[in-house]
Amino acid sequence: ATYQGVDIVFRHALSAIRFQVKSSNNYHEAGTEVKILSLEIRDVYSKGDFKENINDGQSYQADPEWIPDTGVKSEYAYWSSPEGQLLTTAVSGLQQGGNDVPHAILLPQILKDAGHSVQIKVNYCLKHKNEADYTLEEAVLDLSTKTIDEWEMGKRYIYTLTVGVDKIFFSPEVENWDNIENEPNVTI
Repeated sequence: ATYQGVDIVFRHALSAIRFQVKSSNNYHEAGTEVKILSLEIRDVYSKGDFKENINDGQSYQADPEWIPDTGVKSEYAYWSSPEGQLLTTAVSGLQQGGNDVPHAILLPQILKDAGHSVQIKVNYCLKHKNEADYTLEEAVLDLSTKTIDEWEMGKRYIYTLTVGVDKIFFSPEVENWDNIENEPNVTI
């Protein structure tokens, strides 16, 4: 007999965060090299309670939520490379061993409230045309924007960082994670 199994829809209870990078056209046109050295996610709630909030009844619908422990915040070294990654005007993922760095999987949370503001710290260096050495730079940016003010369960957030002449700016986008359905092929 062949066991057909039971379809189970899986929903992610956390948020996925990914960063992509590029340099602005004005750096390339001026002959300036830009290398990113590290990216750190800061002031992130890293502990909380997960509540299923199951509504008993005929449907057994759940309204899950995370309640962050506001007293526990962390900093995550998302990516680092001593030699740096040379940026071009094309968007690329941060590389580790020839592959894109995986997503950071973090607690869903409001990105900015009283006493809390999720940020990224970017260390990068510049080498202007006709200069022999790189100049080290650092930028700290709030991740809360007009369009994204919280990370939600089951969502993937992709931030594209552009290193410009005067500043680093980013354009975030949100995607749903793909649902993973269990389709067992178990034979008994």
